Amino acid sequence: MKRIVVLVALFAIINLVVVGVQKLAHMSDQKELDSITRILKEERPQLEAAEGNLRSLALQLDTLEARMSPLETTIKYYETTYPIGIPSSLYADYSAKVDEYNSLIDPYNAALTQFKILHPSYQARIDAFNSRVDEAERLAAKIGSTWILVPRLGAFVR
Repeated sequence: MKRIVVLVALFAIINLVVVGVQKLAHMSDQKELDSITRILKEERPQLEAAEGNLRSLALQLDTLEARMSPLETTIKYYETTYPIGIPSSLYADYSAKVDEYNSLIDPYNAALTQFKILHPSYQARIDAFNSRVDEAERLAAKIGSTWILVPRLGAFVR
């Protein structure tokens, strides 16, 4: 029995040394992982806000397109059906549709321009964020693989 206690104590001491050496070996990786994790936590709300802005712009564009599309269809109908000129009985409706369509062009173009300006920056930030996540996962896997020594049962039985 004393022999088993000595072996258990010996393996415990050896494992403490092995784990301690591994912790020391991964210390710089752990610091880097902590730094990356901190950066990711700081960046997430900013990315979510940027995504919210882009979603809002996309919704604004969709809403404007939904209003503009039937107007454009009606305007084209009038212009193709009456290529020489819109009859006076329909001209007021045609003119109102053209005016409404034209009133939507500037807000649509402004939203589209803003979307085109913001999206590439957002995409670059997402790519950088995902790259950091990949690096954090690689470091976590490297740090998380701690080895210990376990005796085989029955190896010391005579």
